[in-house]
Amino acid sequence: MSETGMQHRARWPLLEILTTVLHASQLVLAIVVLGLAVYGVQHVRYNVLIYSLVVALCTNLVCMYRFISRTVLRKLDNEYVALGLYIWMFVLWVVDLGLVANLAMVWGDSECAPDSWDGSKCTIHSKQHVYRSATSPHRAYHKALIAIACLAAVQVVLWTATIAILLRVSMNRRLNAAFEASLNINQPMDEVRAGNDPWAVGIPGLRNGPLPLLPSPEPGYQGEKSV
Repeated sequence: MSETGMQHRARWPLLEILTTVLHASQLVLAIVVLGLAVYGVQHVRYNVLIYSLVVALCTNLVCMYRFISRTVLRKLDNEYVALGLYIWMFVLWVVDLGLVANLAMVWGDSECAPDSWDGSKCTIHSKQHVYRSATSPHRAYHKALIAIACLAAVQVVLWTATIAILLRVSMNRRLNAAFEASLNINQPMDEVRAGNDPWAVGIPGLRNGPLPLLPSPEPGYQGEKSV
């Protein structure tokens, strides 16, 4: 990252710390969603849960990239790339929230109650996806779907906050750069040209030696008189 960006980080430590906390929270929640989605896919292989798996994995990769680019490999830190990744994750989690919430509502329907697992009443599920076993009871599976939907909603809020902070940091950085540029433009020209003045004091090589000291004229001296 450029020196201007590093100086900016020193001036805004609170926003940087808050961004780190948000990424840590997103990473932890994504790991929890990953575990719940794996639990669901092992028993009922819905495409929605597979999508949740992919979103959770992408979240882990994005968070790890931001951690590395902001600590170890600062050359990889780019605010435009970060903004694109943040918006991408926001969209993915919004879609995941809608899909999982709809699936949770379906499993909470009375027609899909445990007493109708023969498939005759639960018309929205196919018979191969509607079954009951000792390891995956109906209520536990339904609660897992609700948990994934709730965590997806939290992820949407966290990514919204992350985008807002990044935009704030970028705006402050541009304002600081514009302010510094205005100071350079308004600097007096004589101060700018002082380094190029051949009579400036302290520039070696421009004088062969010290100038001779001339005596001051006597009092009353008015110069030569013409004849």
